[in-house]
Amino acid sequence: MMKRPYYLLLIFCFFSISFFMVSCGFPEREEEPALEKPFFWKVEKEGKVSYLLGTIHIGISLYELSCSDVILKELRNSDLVFVEVVTDGPASEEVEPFDSLSPNGEDFKKLNFYSQKFLRRKGVSSEFNCTALNVLVETLCIKEAMGASSLYVEMDGEVESIARAYDIPLKPLDSSESLDPVQAVFTCEHVDKKIEYYPICLADTKDFFQSYKDGSLIIHEEDRGSDYNRIVLKQRNELWLSKFVSAHNNYDRIFVAAGAAHFIGAFSFIDMLESEGFSVERVSCQKGSL
Repeated sequence: MMKRPYYLLLIFCFFSISFFMVSCGFPEREEEPALEKPFFWKVEKEGKVSYLLGTIHIGISLYELSCSDVILKELRNSDLVFVEVVTDGPASEEVEPFDSLSPNGEDFKKLNFYSQKFLRRKGVSSEFNCTALNVLVETLCIKEAMGASSLYVEMDGEVESIARAYDIPLKPLDSSESLDPVQAVFTCEHVDKKIEYYPICLADTKDFFQSYKDGSLIIHEEDRGSDYNRIVLKQRNELWLSKFVSAHNNYDRIFVAAGAAHFIGAFSFIDMLESEGFSVERVSCQKGSL
C-alpha cells in the first residue's frame, strides 16, 4: 500500500515547479483563456487511442474541470489507468515511505534564523528533515490561501477511485527508482528560499489555481540542465515513457493522470511521446457541455 508521505512529496514536486521555479507563481494567462480546454490530451499510434490528464493533485476536483464529462467518459472506457502512485490498496510496485525525520533536529538547525522563527510560529516541529519541511511549507501556503478543505480534494485520488469502481487495472508510474533521487533536490537552502517567497505564494495561489482550471497555466522553464529539471522531470518522464510504451503494446485504451508540469514544463512527456511516433492532440469540448 502506498504510503502517504510519498504522495505529499509528489504534491510538493508539482507546486514547487509551478511556484518556486516561476518566482513563486505569477502564472501568465493567454489573452483569451480557452475555458473549454483542460490539460487533457489524446494520444494515438497504430490505431490505439489513449488519454493524458494533467492534474494539479490537490485543491481542485476532477468534476470541476471543463470537459469533465468527456474526461470521465474516456476514463471509464479505458482498460488501464496509470497514476503517479497507487494510494489505496495493493500496487504492482511498492514505494517505501521517505524518512521525514532528522535526528536531534539537525536539519532544522541548518536553516537561517528567520526560517526557524517562521516554522516555530506556524507550529512546525523541529524534528522534520528538509525534504519534509519543503512539503510542509508548500502545504501551509496552499492551506492558508485556499482553505484547509483544499488539502482534502485530491484529483489523482478521484481518478483512482473511479478506476477501482469500474474494475479498471491500476498501475503506478513512479517507483522507488524514480522517487528516491527526488528527495536530494529539496535541500535546506530550498526551504529558506520557499519561506522567503512565502508571502508571494499566498498572494498568487488563487490565481494559480484559476489558471489551471481555465487551461491557461504556463510553466516557465529553468535551466534545462538544472538538477531540479533533470531529476524531478526528465528522469521520471523517461521512466514513465518506458512504462507507457510497454503498456501500449498490451492495452488498447490507456488513461494517464499525472501532474500537469510533466506535460507542459521542461522535458515534456508529450515531446517524448511524439519522439516515439505517437501523435498527441490537446482535447477541447464545447463550452457549457456540462
